[in-house]
Amino acid sequence: MRQRLRAFAMGATLLTATACGTYEVIPSHLEDKVRMDLSFDQVAQNPGAHEGDLVMWGGKVLAVNRIEGKTRIEMLHLPLDGVHCPIDAPTASRGRYIAVDTGHEIESPASLPKDTLVTVIGEVRGVINAPLDQGQYAYPRIAIRDMTAWERQTGIRHSPPGAQMHGYRPFVFWDSRRVVGRDK
Repeated sequence: MRQRLRAFAMGATLLTATACGTYEVIPSHLEDKVRMDLSFDQVAQNPGAHEGDLVMWGGKVLAVNRIEGKTRIEMLHLPLDGVHCPIDAPTASRGRYIAVDTGHEIESPASLPKDTLVTVIGEVRGVINAPLDQGQYAYPRIAIRDMTAWERQTGIRHSPPGAQMHGYRPFVFWDSRRVVGRDK
């Protein structure tokens, strides 16, 4: 009986370990380089002081354009949660920024539709002054080194563990995919 229990425990452990293999939003080659202490507000207030720093910001795609062979993405900044997924709460936004694919990895602007949630790791490259509404806006600009798109999984219904509710309640699951960058 003890051997069966031990074999079951080992099998369960292996199954759990393989099932829990998670997608790493920060690739290992960038992990020590990302300035996690550098906020969007700090860069927006003084982008020149942070030129060249590697930041990780969340956002929602507002517009995607190809300009001079580069894909330029206008983003609404969104805070990140504990697994580096943007929190879809526009009222928590600190502003807008521009993320530029300088490596020509985004082949079609259509691959990033409006309102797609993304996590961008990029190098601060100053600001872009551009019209917004009836004035000018100073968009912090970052050159994309890595980017993850998050897609809501529909049709999954789950009652979270420990829920004291009757019936099923929706529980949001996200699927992520690397859009720009590679694990190197």
